[in-house]
Amino acid sequence: MVRGMKWIAVALLGLTAAAYGQSPGPSAGVSLGTTFDSLSYQVDGTLSPSPQKQEATLNMSFVTVGGFVDFTYVEASLGLLVQLGTQSTKIVDSSSGTSDQDLDTRFVNLDARLLGKYPLRFLHSLWFFPLVGLEYSHNLSRQNKQDFLRSDELNDLFLDAGAGIDFPVNGSTYVRAEGIYGLNLTPSSQDVKDMASSGGGFYGDYGSRLNFSIGLGSRF
Repeated sequence: MVRGMKWIAVALLGLTAAAYGQSPGPSAGVSLGTTFDSLSYQVDGTLSPSPQKQEATLNMSFVTVGGFVDFTYVEASLGLLVQLGTQSTKIVDSSSGTSDQDLDTRFVNLDARLLGKYPLRFLHSLWFFPLVGLEYSHNLSRQNKQDFLRSDELNDLFLDAGAGIDFPVNGSTYVRAEGIYGLNLTPSSQDVKDMASSGGGFYGDYGSRLNFSIGLGSRF
């Protein structure tokens, strides 16, 4: 029986070594992409001068430039997000109807992301991997003329999930494509909350982020 257990242990070690040998190995690289942010809120209550219900969605798009380090099963990245264009807002009000606004804002954020990944080889040379983890977005600068969001409300924590694929180029060099969806765990909009509280209303909000990127990496 002891001998049989030894054979099982040897077999497991062999499988583990084989699996590790088939992994792509650690790497690092740079990436360029685009990010789409969305924040929604609603106020429902007895707001002065009459009962009112209001729903709004704020949308922003960013260009993202950054770098990443891949430890085979963990990916860490740091990126700079620069807002493109204006912040578009759609408001649906129970008393005044629907309106669209373009808010004159300019945001620059620094994003740090830590994701778990599991690489899977297919078609001999391609690597596909699901991703899940956390992302923190910190606002570096803000030029704002109409936006009601405070500066500290531009710092957010996201729960991320997505997938990526590596395409070999030459030797240890590869092109990486990723798509990641982020659920905002800390959305807020205090001025609207204060308005809802003063009028006896109810306030609720949520936010999300969608990121697509292309990167160039090299394995160690």
